Amino acid sequence: MSSQKLLEVVESLRLNSLLEIAKTSRFWINLISAYGTYKVIYYLFFDPLRHIPGLWWSRFTEFPLLIRRFNGTQEEYVQQLHKRFGSVVRVGPHSVSVKKVVDIRRVLSSYKYPKAEVYEKALLDAEEIFSTRDEQFNRLRRRQVGPAFSTTGLDSVEDIVLDVGSRAFKKKIETGIEKGNGSYTINYFDNFQSLTADIIGELAFGKSFGALESEKPSIIRLVNSTITISVLDTLIPPVKYIPFLFSKYKSDKQKMVDFTSSCIDARREAIEKNEFDKGRIDILQMYLNAHDLDGSPITKDELIAEIVLMLVAGTDTTSVTMTWLLHFYLMYPEVYKKVVAEIDEAFPDRSAIIRYKEARQNLPYFHATVYECMRMKPAVGGYLPRDSSSDGIQLSDHYIPPSTELLLFIEGAHNDESVWTSPKKYIPERFMGESGKELAKNLVVFASGVRICAGRK
Repeated sequence: MSSQKLLEVVESLRLNSLLEIAKTSRFWINLISAYGTYKVIYYLFFDPLRHIPGLWWSRFTEFPLLIRRFNGTQEEYVQQLHKRFGSVVRVGPHSVSVKKVVDIRRVLSSYKYPKAEVYEKALLDAEEIFSTRDEQFNRLRRRQVGPAFSTTGLDSVEDIVLDVGSRAFKKKIETGIEKGNGSYTINYFDNFQSLTADIIGELAFGKSFGALESEKPSIIRLVNSTITISVLDTLIPPVKYIPFLFSKYKSDKQKMVDFTSSCIDARREAIEKNEFDKGRIDILQMYLNAHDLDGSPITKDELIAEIVLMLVAGTDTTSVTMTWLLHFYLMYPEVYKKVVAEIDEAFPDRSAIIRYKEARQNLPYFHATVYECMRMKPAVGGYLPRDSSSDGIQLSDHYIPPSTELLLFIEGAHNDESVWTSPKKYIPERFMGESGKELAKNLVVFASGVRICAGRK
């Protein structure tokens, strides 16, 4: 027998022996025990995050934190962790929670610390301005959509916003009071959501949805379903690939995509027929006129992703903030009275519509109440996940090594006692004057720095 043949026989016998061993339960018990021992030794003595304080289980899993996210108690839970362990807390094998404003602003100030992988295609399959992790792509999109959110852009659509916004809402309330013989009951969150959707419809889709006039607007259902299924897809990735799971939400999301596609087609047709007002600056037109990095027009899938993002993100965050603001006015009647008095003094003619520039110049206390509302109840709660970069980063007293997920805790930043006096109290006065303008820079509800929300105005 040749030496080559002999080696083949020996290898075959080894393989057969290994297969026989693998069939025994003892083999698997030993294998699992060995792996468990290795993980314990690694996380206790070699783990680069072993010096970061936190609960013991955070070295091995972040499952308890995920449970808190699902049952809606994440904020309280993480606040307690930071109260116990400090400004930087380990919450998973490769993740830390960060709460100090100075640390969070440092991370957000540079593209060096990109958005974490969880953002990738968080809403639709196409890359868009919010979820992209690519610096050049984000810069490009911000340049493309920037004019729509500039002073000039906002001025060009202000009358449209007023027509489908405050004027339409005022008419609905007055009609309701008249029909109710002086009494009218409304769900103000539902109405704020419809109001915001109609405004964003005009700015992003080129037309109002008529949601405020409808008792059960379908567009709101589509928005809520798209948000729900997108969150589920992110937290439980297999959901996306199992058709029968959450099929209603998935169907509504597809309807949202189809509706957006039809709006884009309608705009292009209007342009071809010279039926579109070229003096109008809106988000849809900004993107239709724009080009990608290679000089080619933005693809339809990219257009759909950007426009759906504007509707979904804008409708929810704006209506939630408006709802909380009204809630605070009801909880603090003395604040509400000061707001009304300021408006009456600056604008004694109650029949006149107050425009954006006039409000910015003449209603400082009202704006302070909005800032304080966003501080105490940020519309986007929880974390802003970022990567620690290939160099790592020093945060407070801790060095965070490379390949670590930085969970920037929004509620923690807004309750940072080194920045906010009596953070648990609703005190609009903190945002008054020049010092108040500086203090407002510490709000991270719209993120901060290079990735600050393009639509924050």
